[in-house]
Amino acid sequence: MKRFLLLSLLALVVAGCGSSRAIVSSRVTAVNGLATLDSTFFARRTAIKTFTGDAVIAVRSPQQDRSVGVTLRIARPDSVYLKLAAFGLTVGEGLATPDSVFVYNRIQNELTLGGYTPEAVSRLLGVPVAFADLIDLLTGLAAPPVDPRALLTLGRDSTITVVYPAARADSTTRRYTLDRRTLAVRSLVLSRADSTILTATFSEFDEPQPGVILPRQIRLDAPGRQTRVDVTYTSVELNRRPLRLQPRIPDDAHRIERTF
Repeated sequence: MKRFLLLSLLALVVAGCGSSRAIVSSRVTAVNGLATLDSTFFARRTAIKTFTGDAVIAVRSPQQDRSVGVTLRIARPDSVYLKLAAFGLTVGEGLATPDSVFVYNRIQNELTLGGYTPEAVSRLLGVPVAFADLIDLLTGLAAPPVDPRALLTLGRDSTITVVYPAARADSTTRRYTLDRRTLAVRSLVLSRADSTILTATFSEFDEPQPGVILPRQIRLDAPGRQTRVDVTYTSVELNRRPLRLQPRIPDDAHRIERTF
């Protein structure tokens, strides 16, 4: 269970892309369009001070195939709390901040602590993720940044596709697909040298607060790692106060330091 707790916390860190017939494609349009997207997502992020969600996480890989119920609590901009439960009992808790990670295994009474590193996610899914991106991915608010290199395409299937070409042959190409009406991100595909590294798909959108569109289903596929992570939210609540974030750790817990 300790291994799965660590895996679940890191798997959440990281946020198919449908094809479409293009009717508009230009870099000038991309700059103007991305500025609009950026302001929309800024407003949505600003509206969320705290995020609370109950979810089921399913991890399938050559090493394991299991599901677990979790409670996720986020306080922007610097805290992500995760509680794992089985048969109605809390079996583990975790807290991630920009510079640290705490994971408590209640069954073995062990506290594992260390620093947060983007490379920890890379070992799991092949893509490093900075902590600043963690909260946006967990809340479904990962958005295309404003970048003059981007190419924006409007599709006939009511989607917007934004592509960021790789700067070098060994760097990553990013492709976002958004719903044109709600401006919600449907998918994010990361590829390198014509090979897909990671596909993040967002679906089952809900509006827990007026103007804030969030997904209830997140799927991460890492073909190179033969790993799939499904996160299905069963409930979402925004801006709950007060919000407990600190794991409840007994004084006699065995402490283990490691690099995540």
